[in-house]
Amino acid sequence: MRAAVEQLKKSLAGRTDARAVSMLANADWLIRKSVWLIGGESADPCRVKELVCGEIARLQKEGIDEKAFARSKKAVYGRYVRMLNRPDSIANAMTGTHFAGLGIYDLVEAVAAATPEQIEARLREDYRTEYSSLSVISPLE
Repeated sequence: MRAAVEQLKKSLAGRTDARAVSMLANADWLIRKSVWLIGGESADPCRVKELVCGEIARLQKEGIDEKAFARSKKAVYGRYVRMLNRPDSIANAMTGTHFAGLGIYDLVEAVAAATPEQIEARLREDYRTEYSSLSVISPLE
């Protein structure tokens, strides 16, 4: 999708008619946006960010190991199934999936149906380390 939007922007560049100007101004809204957060504590958060971005770049280049994918898929699937044992988790999942236009069981089905190729595509499309940032919260002295 990003490539198609870039092509659209190139074809609209230099045009001055109102429709083209409007389309050019709004073209980036056609790209699906994603936000991903990684939290934790570290004595060297800059190094952690560097390592995470490096691993993302490696996976984007080399792809996902099949065995690691299978282990991760089982773990995530199990987490979603266990979530159904707790009323508070069910309520949170129902709320989140409702606002995403999904049903609560769609999460479990999506994990069950996930393929390495789908995850690799998401890594390439959504994990753009050049747009990453680091937020450090330090304790008051």
